[in-house]
Amino acid sequence: MTLDVKKSDFSKGVNLPMFEDELGAASLTGKITNLVDGVTHVTITGNDALNNTTDRGKIRTTVRDHDGTVSVESSFTKDETTSSTTNTSYQEKIKVSVVLSGGDYIIEWYCEAQIGDSGAINQMQIQIDDTEIIAEPEIMADSLTWAPVHGFDKVALLSGSHDIDLDFKTSSSGKTAKVKRVRIFIRKI
Repeated sequence: MTLDVKKSDFSKGVNLPMFEDELGAASLTGKITNLVDGVTHVTITGNDALNNTTDRGKIRTTVRDHDGTVSVESSFTKDETTSSTTNTSYQEKIKVSVVLSGGDYIIEWYCEAQIGDSGAINQMQIQIDDTEIIAEPEIMADSLTWAPVHGFDKVALLSGSHDIDLDFKTSSSGKTAKVKRVRIFIRKI
């Protein structure tokens, strides 16, 4: 049995491996033996047991609900410029926004940080989706010294869109905290 599904029926594009996994989870009576991503159609080939009302309905539902947004396995972003703040509330320096497949990821970060006044601390945080803090490094150095700040963490992320950012602030109002050469790298393991 062969079934051609128009690509226009997929509202958010086609990601064939993801679509195949979704069809596998649809508990079809019949068995799919092949999927072909053509120019205008996706061709589903399977045994004759697929040719029933229930399986065709499940396939239509899977097509309708499929989000074919392409996910990435790694992403890198950087900002070389120097930013400063005298605020005691976190200021965002850099953010990487990515669509990821679910699984375990390593998130790595690096920056050079400085505190411009004695007695103050440059406080940073690395966050996932502005809710989960995975690190809170701090430095206390004189105004002439740029200190390297770096680290990594292993995190489990669900499939979908995620933001990873580095924020910074000063511990004492009016004292200057600076960051530069900020980098964030995320990769699936």
